[in-house]
Amino acid sequence: MTDELKTIPIKATTTREDANRVIERNRAAVWQSVQEKLREYKMSQPVCDLCFGFYSIGQRNPYDEIINMANYITCALSDGWYFFFEAERLRRELAALKGRRIEAIECKEVR
Repeated sequence: MTDELKTIPIKATTTREDANRVIERNRAAVWQSVQEKLREYKMSQPVCDLCFGFYSIGQRNPYDEIINMANYITCALSDGWYFFFEAERLRRELAALKGRRIEAIECKEVR
């Protein structure tokens, strides 16, 4: 008769306080980064309003919070794609002004 060792994984339950702590840390990091860039470019306010991160999760309906966060993520992704295509437009414009051929940028999709 052999006794088998049984491993029971234990994972702490994430709480609203844990989420708020991460949100506050990320918000502070983004705020610091934005402030440094604003000073570097001698600007007084950011180009877009991303509110420097998510709001802290309150006592309200958690699905309202999830929808709110999804809206922030969509805003951030939209801005990211806007700047991606704006950079490409400017790259092409600069190449045309300098009479250079525009080179295709090859990429590989990673999933």
